[in-house]
Amino acid sequence: KVPPPSANKASPSPVSPASAKKLHTTTYIPLEGFHNLITYQYSGEDKSLIFKHVLTPMNKVLVEFFPTWLAPNTITVSGLLSVMISHMVMWYYTPSLEGHAPTWVYIFNGFMLWVYQTLDNLDGRQARRVGASSPLGLFFDHGCDALNCTIGSLTLMGATQMGSTWKSLTLLMTTIFAFYLNTWEEYYTGTLILPVVNGPTEGLLLGIGFHLWTAYAGPDWWLRSLFIPMPRQTTQAVSDWLM
Repeated sequence: KVPPPSANKASPSPVSPASAKKLHTTTYIPLEGFHNLITYQYSGEDKSLIFKHVLTPMNKVLVEFFPTWLAPNTITVSGLLSVMISHMVMWYYTPSLEGHAPTWVYIFNGFMLWVYQTLDNLDGRQARRVGASSPLGLFFDHGCDALNCTIGSLTLMGATQMGSTWKSLTLLMTTIFAFYLNTWEEYYTGTLILPVVNGPTEGLLLGIGFHLWTAYAGPDWWLRSLFIPMPRQTTQAVSDWLM
């Protein structure tokens, strides 16, 4: 959805109704929404300590290696391609989201997820660096992030031996709803606020850790039962309810 006028944090040059109408060529966005899209200015804050003290200094150095002619959207789509390639490799070895893959696959998954996270942070920094920030770039970036919610979750399901179970569904829906609710909040407040512990930072790092741990301990580690002493009647009732 296109943020309402109240979400605009800056006051760029206004677009006349005639100009907006001339540029308005789609039936999917109303004319009023199209005007808001043109004048929209992104506002966000990441309160993560890891993002502030580790990732930000690292990204300030890495972005300088990019040539100024490199389009920010190219960086964005490269990040998405990294997790897509990772998922295709994982799917080849574990098409049913369970089973064994070579150790290098789990290491590769963790590395490619790190590449995605890094490029996802660098695309916006590159856009500001070359003066190419735009609402379209933000829309494209968030669209790729939304796709990764599913792709990254599926890859992690295969690594942690979840299979076609309620655990896979829980992981997928938790990831999707967290992204949706955070974007929904931005729609009404005009600011994307990420808490001290959030998905794009700690969540992705946790996923990287899961892949690397699988490479170290083996995929069968995730099949171990967690011993929690409970009455047999209770465990049987819970099992029946889940089935």
